[in-house]
Amino acid sequence: MTVYYSSGGGGTVQPNVDGGSALGTIGGSGGTWAQSSFTVTAGAHTINLLPGNNGIFYLWGICGTLSTTPAIDIVQGAWFGANAASYNTSSLNAGQLASVAPDLTIIDLTINDANGGTPLAAYQASIQTLITNAKQTGDVLLVAGPPSNSVAATNGTMAQYAAVNQQLAITNNTPFLSILQRWTSYAVTNPILPYFDALHPGKLGNADEAAAIAQVILNP
Repeated sequence: MTVYYSSGGGGTVQPNVDGGSALGTIGGSGGTWAQSSFTVTAGAHTINLLPGNNGIFYLWGICGTLSTTPAIDIVQGAWFGANAASYNTSSLNAGQLASVAPDLTIIDLTINDANGGTPLAAYQASIQTLITNAKQTGDVLLVAGPPSNSVAATNGTMAQYAAVNQQLAITNNTPFLSILQRWTSYAVTNPILPYFDALHPGKLGNADEAAAIAQVILNP
């Protein structure tokens, strides 16, 4: 299994399987993304992460794999309110994606930039930096997020950010998926795939977006 994480202030945890002995101590990454792998007996297990101290530790995901069984593991690196520029800060810079080394990086950053009114030129520069960094280890899929019911992120405004991603996809020779176009508008989609709130899709919407992404991955 592989544990993906970041930690600050010397934060550490000790993983164990089914309450057994600690497999080791992980953490102390200085706020950067990192990963630690452990060999575990095949089967159904409960993975526990026990805090080693009071430092900060963020768990990005745990992936269990079998060498004989192909699989697609998804590690989500997102947080509330993040925009494109957030991913290019000193703690999430070029080296961080390389430390996780994904085969595919899915960049889906539109709504918060539209809501916050990020200048399009600055937004384009931030997304381009992310594409460049992600291509160090694998492929990239650009996604334009779903339409919203926010006054600040009207469909017209969102379309401007989606267009930036579409152009960057052409420039960087990467695939592009527009959930904005797929769903048309909040008014059309919400009765069919009810939203969680004015910005975020609910369970059915998330499932539909995941299915659309899977189609791109499986049929490049």
